[in-house]
Amino acid sequence: MNSDKIFYIIVTVFTVAILFGIVFFSSKKIKQNSSKEDSKKIPLEELMGTSPHVKGNLDMAKVIVVEFGDFECPACKSAQPIVNKIYEDFSKEVAIIYRHFPLISIHKYAFEAAVASEAASLQGKFFEYHDLLYQRQRDNSNPLKKEDFIKIAKDLNLNESQFKQDFESESTKSKVQEDLDYARSLGLIGTPTFFVNGMQVNTVNLYNTVQNLVSDTKSEAN
Repeated sequence: MNSDKIFYIIVTVFTVAILFGIVFFSSKKIKQNSSKEDSKKIPLEELMGTSPHVKGNLDMAKVIVVEFGDFECPACKSAQPIVNKIYEDFSKEVAIIYRHFPLISIHKYAFEAAVASEAASLQGKFFEYHDLLYQRQRDNSNPLKKEDFIKIAKDLNLNESQFKQDFESESTKSKVQEDLDYARSLGLIGTPTFFVNGMQVNTVNLYNTVQNLVSDTKSEAN
């Protein structure tokens, strides 16, 4: 092998090494930036919206949990005992906010269920209605429909005529659409999605995250 061939082989290997290094470090940087973007903190005022459904005392709460949920979503139903446990254990320190994110492409009546909960809210029974929607949730082949929503309203002793009127109201529907549009603007793709003090948290880690934050706030106070 002559010196020219050796020279070209060395140059080629060196060039490939440089290109590999550029690609490797560029992809690593992109991944790091993506990770930072995924974990960015969202302002609570933005997450809560203009007229949030709140369980707890927002003025006193040190930890605020925001849930984006879908009343036809089985995972959302499964998450409710965790949410309830958080409220039972930390009601003095935690406020819980519910916002709508009906996955209308896969859950046919999820949007209507959210509208029904808003109609119940106008009679002061949002969370009571919310709880019964999850308790009575059926599988996707036989979801709750309008007649079921009216039955739940009756069971909660709501004014049926007013409920039906509010259920058909464009302003009630627009409240749900506002939440849906906002959830999409955040890039959310599934339910339930939880934020704790502005940071997105996996459902599996939800209770421990809240518990640790509550402990931290108590430690700071002492």
